[in-house]
Amino acid sequence: KGGRPNPNFTTILRFATPAASGSIYQGLQMSVRRRFAKGLTLSGGYTLARIKDSSSNAFYVANNSFNISDEWGNGIDDQRNTLNINGSYSMKWGFQFSGSYHLGSGADFADTAGTSPFGNGASSNRAFLATTKVYDNPSMNYADPLNPTYLLLKRNSFYGRPIHRVDLRLSKTFLVKERFRFIAIAEAFNALNHSNFGSYATSITTATFGAPAANSNLEYQPRMVQLAGRFEF
Repeated sequence: KGGRPNPNFTTILRFATPAASGSIYQGLQMSVRRRFAKGLTLSGGYTLARIKDSSSNAFYVANNSFNISDEWGNGIDDQRNTLNINGSYSMKWGFQFSGSYHLGSGADFADTAGTSPFGNGASSNRAFLATTKVYDNPSMNYADPLNPTYLLLKRNSFYGRPIHRVDLRLSKTFLVKERFRFIAIAEAFNALNHSNFGSYATSITTATFGAPAANSNLEYQPRMVQLAGRFEF
């Protein structure tokens, strides 16, 4: 009754989305498709885009609550250039060969300093003492305008490596009477076995900063071959 704290609670963190939070997407998309004689079809698409924002979700914690404008920066997954080329060629005796090439410039990732000197409960803090050892290009850091004792890491300033991927497919159609068809399929994903990464070590205060890491998503896997069959009627 005398104002004693409720023992059912431990640390209570305050989550706040900046009042000026927002995002801007700018994109230019182009595509072309051409069907040639003798069963050849080619198409391609290119996207030039940029994403900038000031928060990642509704429960975003500003790194410095006294400098909200400092939260404005590149958005996570900002990928400036994306190119896709597809082709298909229908050959004799029921064979069809098709393939695709995907190029994506390095995507943007959230980076951290591995410390929380302001104690605001943020899981991705960008502030650290000026005396802390870092393992990146110093151009990614700048002094806190309110307290030069601290350095700030530019928000979402780390970009991964480009993505290159070639997928191929060869199929053969067998006619079984008039109404039935069997299609044998052979597919190769990431046929050139290019090393693609979708995760990185993004803590600037660790010696492994910038090192790629394994990602279980299909688009980052090494070469895979698949055999399949389809029966149509």
